[in-house]
Amino acid sequence: MVNEISIRKTSFHIYVEWRQTFSNNLFGDKLRVKLSPVPAIVLDLNRNLKANAETGTYRDSTELSEEISYLKLVQIFDSHVIATLLKTVPEESLRKVLSRLEISLNGLHVFEVASKIDGSMLSFVVERHTES
Repeated sequence: MVNEISIRKTSFHIYVEWRQTFSNNLFGDKLRVKLSPVPAIVLDLNRNLKANAETGTYRDSTELSEEISYLKLVQIFDSHVIATLLKTVPEESLRKVLSRLEISLNGLHVFEVASKIDGSMLSFVVERHTES
């Protein structure tokens, strides 16, 4: 049985809200689906910490990494991601996969989320930060 499915290896824009702020300057990498032991969407944001320190990408990512427990929303606007997700994840696993988001940003952070696919947008509304 396959335990992990790569959805997108290259970078893509994401929109993120936390506390009273937001960013559309960040990039996700290595988006994948974990089917076991605990189904989840896995997103790597570490590349943003390697950006030029003068850029909004770097400033936003360092602020987010310090305040990630206050994460509220992550949105991915990428029709390729959604098409690949729907094509490769077994239908019986999709709901479970979309209820957990694991983010790598100066460590691993796990969130219980409510997810919605709407056209070419995939949204994760954070319900609870479960571990770091």
